[in-house]
Amino acid sequence: MTLDDPLLAAVLARVSAYTESGDAAAVLSAEALDSADRLVAAASAGAPDGEIPVEVAQAVGLLRLCRYAASADPADLAAATTIFQALGAVSPELVPAGLLDQLSAVAADADQLATQGADLLRAAQDDAEPAVLDRAVAVLDAAVETTPADDPDRAGRLSNLCVALRIRADRNDSADDLDRAVALGEAAVAAIATGDPYRATYRSSYADALHSRFERHGVPADLERAVAQHRRAVEDGADHPARALLHTGLGAALLNLFLLAGEQAHIDEAVAACRQAAKLAPAGSPYFASSRANLGSALAARAGHTGDAADLDAAVTACRDAAGATPVGHPHLAGRLSNLAGVLHTRHVRHRSAADLDAAITAEAAAVSATGPEDPYRGMYLSNLGYMLRVRGEMAADHHHDLDAAVAAGECAVNASPARHPALAGRLSNVGMSLLSRFEAGGDAADLHGAVTALRHAVARSGTADPHRATYRSNLAVALRQLSALGGPTAEAALAEALEQAGRARAELPRGHPFGAGAGLNLGIVHATRFDRRADERDYASAVSAWSAAAGEAAAPLDNRVAAARRWAELAARTGRWPEAATAYGVAVAMLPLLAWRGIGRGDRERLLAGHAQLAGDAVAACLAAGRPDDGVRSLELGRSVSWGLLQATRGDLGRLREAAPELAVGLARVRDALEDIPLPGGY
Repeated sequence: MTLDDPLLAAVLARVSAYTESGDAAAVLSAEALDSADRLVAAASAGAPDGEIPVEVAQAVGLLRLCRYAASADPADLAAATTIFQALGAVSPELVPAGLLDQLSAVAADADQLATQGADLLRAAQDDAEPAVLDRAVAVLDAAVETTPADDPDRAGRLSNLCVALRIRADRNDSADDLDRAVALGEAAVAAIATGDPYRATYRSSYADALHSRFERHGVPADLERAVAQHRRAVEDGADHPARALLHTGLGAALLNLFLLAGEQAHIDEAVAACRQAAKLAPAGSPYFASSRANLGSALAARAGHTGDAADLDAAVTACRDAAGATPVGHPHLAGRLSNLAGVLHTRHVRHRSAADLDAAITAEAAAVSATGPEDPYRGMYLSNLGYMLRVRGEMAADHHHDLDAAVAAGECAVNASPARHPALAGRLSNVGMSLLSRFEAGGDAADLHGAVTALRHAVARSGTADPHRATYRSNLAVALRQLSALGGPTAEAALAEALEQAGRARAELPRGHPFGAGAGLNLGIVHATRFDRRADERDYASAVSAWSAAAGEAAAPLDNRVAAARRWAELAARTGRWPEAATAYGVAVAMLPLLAWRGIGRGDRERLLAGHAQLAGDAVAACLAAGRPDDGVRSLELGRSVSWGLLQATRGDLGRLREAAPELAVGLARVRDALEDIPLPGGY
């Protein structure tokens, strides 16, 4: 490459414009760096080991030096320093007169770069603007490059660069930044000097990078190493000023370890670590919001595992505190709003509170609003929002608005997801179920065909290790059964495929799994559909087996259990099997007090019971037909007691008890949850 090359000439022209006439824009514009990058790329193409000609390196170095003179940006000085030190090692004549001494002084003062980089990193942690973080990375990189290997401060500088790259990787979904962050974190830990008071910080930063890489790639070894380093950090940081942060990091990693392995000890340790972090970070602490966010996530996970309502209520409170303490524009605001939405939705599933679902949708919509189109988590927030809107749309009388919005949000989530994104299967399933719900509400066959297509893609894209694969299969079975009901030449094939998918879904879920009742309900419905068409007693037996097992899944949502028992009873009654129908109706009626317990608002209880208004009467009729009048009286009295409880408005609302005696209200909630988990008589 010669001096009359157009790319080289363009860079030198910018240098001349600044040095001869003071035109700062010539060197500070984005085009200036772009022209330098294109020059280097062209010069190194095909060269051995990417080497570039001396005149190219000199031109780029002069451009960066001019930029530093015009803006005092340490990143430009660092780049110029690196280039001219390399040129000076080849020949001092290649460096402008007097510049070597100046650069040597700068190189000797790596402390200045380290200090500037640390300040930029602190600013970037609370500022979502990418340029701030990019500058922090550049300056910290220069600080590391100019710090000798035996310098006692090298570990801290490696660790700061590790943190900056990990944050940038989390925001930009950059695998290269994340791999480099892990390598730098490991190097920082290896470089810890004896007695270094910040060794806990370095271990924690390394562990955070490992944890982030696990969340991206799902490699268990990364998570196990992260937990080990976090534990060492907590041990090393007994007197650390940021002990709350150390415990928060350990709790977050243990939570993921619990989600990976399902060990009770891991979630208990996670909750304990997060509670300790919250204790060490009172209101006003810079770690208040992060400690509450992690505590909420850990408590919600444990509540899902044990069914403890107190943990779930505490999770909602912690997540609300975290979101409320996070300012607008903060990089973590969207994530904390989404976490709040998640635990509110979980509590809605548990207690069927419409207010919790409304609040969850509001929080998730705010999370979407807090993200830009390039945010790597926007697809997740959109998919969550679509799912919650669908749930509300299925509950409401005027459901079309919510269902339309659910489909739109789900489709945006899928479009925002790369083809190999690990969450794409779940997002496709959400779109499929929203389309299916809209078909059931409006009857448009195009929605049903779209649902089947999306759900098939969801199953195809889910791997064998995907914990939700059984749910995708069960959802597909529901849509295929609906498709078979439309008739036509493919009706039988659709029903056969529905039966296959429903059977595989139930088989993939162990006994006691929270989704087991839903999968069993769907499997029974598909078998019953084929029984109605073929009158094959084997299908009848399979439907009853699936429904009776689903009704007895103590850890599953009660509405699925009641629906399964009622389907079982109705099929038995429809075929004249009155003793069996009486038994099944008895199972369903026995769950009504639990379905509409007094711990939820009266409006929610009325809504939950509205679909079961005739259940007690049907149970009595079945018992009379079976010659069991005493059982009929018991079912009638139980149904009446539930209805009578609704009429006693003065005693029917737990809200008043919470106001008068909050400890008693919490105790009542715990008793209710304990009673709900007691198996029904007869093993049902």
